[in-house]
Amino acid sequence: GASYDLISNDVVSSSDVQEYANGDSSLLKMFAAAKDAYYLDHPEVFYVDFNNLALNLSKKANGSYVATIGASRTNSYLAEGFSTQTLQEAIDLFVGDNGLKKFIPAEQLASDYEEIVYVNSKLVELTEYGFSEDANGAFVRSVFGAVNGGLLSSEGYARTFKACMDKLEIECIQVVGYKTSEEGDAFEPHSWNYVKLGTNWYAVDVAANVQSTTSSDE
Repeated sequence: GASYDLISNDVVSSSDVQEYANGDSSLLKMFAAAKDAYYLDHPEVFYVDFNNLALNLSKKANGSYVATIGASRTNSYLAEGFSTQTLQEAIDLFVGDNGLKKFIPAEQLASDYEEIVYVNSKLVELTEYGFSEDANGAFVRSVFGAVNGGLLSSEGYARTFKACMDKLEIECIQVVGYKTSEEGDAFEPHSWNYVKLGTNWYAVDVAANVQSTTSSDE
């Protein structure tokens, strides 16, 4: 719940805040872009709800300006399903042997391609695509869902795959977009990845691979 002072840490200046007070929305746009970029680049920070982080800009009675990042309408920026009491337990699970490590080769494989295939196969084997109304339902969109219950949405798969690639030092990004519905008459939100091999980027859609495997089994 603590706030981060942007002015004292030389991130923005008082003149930047003054320009905002005069109607310039640049700070808000930069904050939104930075927040989205950090969220997509750091799936391992699964315990923060970035929607709860807000840029607070104001002016004190003495005329000085204030610019902080902190919790917005809530007392905490923790994601649903986490509390200050359970957070360390969740982090210990994530970094332990039954956490993200179970999707990553124990020893380096011969090529990046083989490591990518390995991670995809492990995710297909050890997780399930879907949504839930129970306690684990809050985690399906994050990498924590992969190690706690094993139930993931497409966003959860994309974030888990990127977290694995980051550990393997293979360049990877998460993509947020849409796919056609099964009926082909509408678009629905979907997430997948692009991974870099050599000088080329290749799409990897683990959620689609899981669904394809499940359909073939049926």
